[in-house]
Amino acid sequence: LIRWATSAVFDAICEDPGLLGNREEALRAPYARRDAAANLGKTVHSWIEALKAGAPIDASALPEAQRGYGEAFLAWAKCYSPTIVSQEKTLYSENYGYAGTVDMIAEIEGVPTMIDWKTGKGLYDEFALQLECYRRAYNESNREGDPLLLDTWLLHLKPDGNYEFRKVQGDFDVAMAVKKVWEWQQRMKEEASAKKKETKDTDAKE
Repeated sequence: LIRWATSAVFDAICEDPGLLGNREEALRAPYARRDAAANLGKTVHSWIEALKAGAPIDASALPEAQRGYGEAFLAWAKCYSPTIVSQEKTLYSENYGYAGTVDMIAEIEGVPTMIDWKTGKGLYDEFALQLECYRRAYNESNREGDPLLLDTWLLHLKPDGNYEFRKVQGDFDVAMAVKKVWEWQQRMKEEASAKKKETKDTDAKE
């Protein structure tokens, strides 16, 4: 958390050097950015819901900070004409013991497709690992006769109205290796916490 806040303060000062002279504003920057990102996330989900319902989306009516993202979303929707099957779908894998929520499942040119949208600075390799886990969980729980998801895509909405729509294929074995490392870290933390508690109890008795 400290590392995140420090990084966010640094980024904010780089974008607005005037914050160097205002300590309180600089320290508030991480939380302002977090809240703005949360609001944008809610707005994007409302666009997906509107698209699913066939309702119009007027990007010009959006707040200035969100307008570019809205224009990017509309440009993507116009280009690919997706049929939204579901959004914010929670998935669980009993075989591998993980769960998560994917942003969107849609049909594009008749192909069942899993899509995760991003509004950050870029697309990173780790995103493909996450999507591959979602895809496996979806297909694992699929009902007989339902089409399997074959394609996974990342939709990067940009503040200047542009977008990037990238097909990705994550390495599931790597994702599971990362999961094992995380589980090991959690065990180490729990053991360290238990030992610390035992030491405190021993000191109290003495």
